[in-house]
Amino acid sequence: MSTCTSPGDPNAAGSIAIHGRVLRNGTPVRGYVRLLDARGDFVAEVPAQADGSFTFYAVAGSWILRAITGSGTFDKPISLDADRLDIDLELAIS
Repeated sequence: MSTCTSPGDPNAAGSIAIHGRVLRNGTPVRGYVRLLDARGDFVAEVPAQADGSFTFYAVAGSWILRAITGSGTFDKPISLDADRLDIDLELAIS
């Protein structure tokens, strides 16, 4: 079972930084980003900043990032196997 070391603890053993931005047409979007395990179970949540940025720290494995905004919800499966992951969550245009 994958575990999140903390949404904000870069010093936890085995942690990998997940840095990202929530975007729509390349423009930052505010809202919340959830970290879910591979089964879709809730692990952690952080607010997206004014520039759309967010950070989680988790161990290697399969995860799902869920952006929750006033425009809707968007899920993106990710796989952690490096020291750092930089990702943009581009919301679908509706």
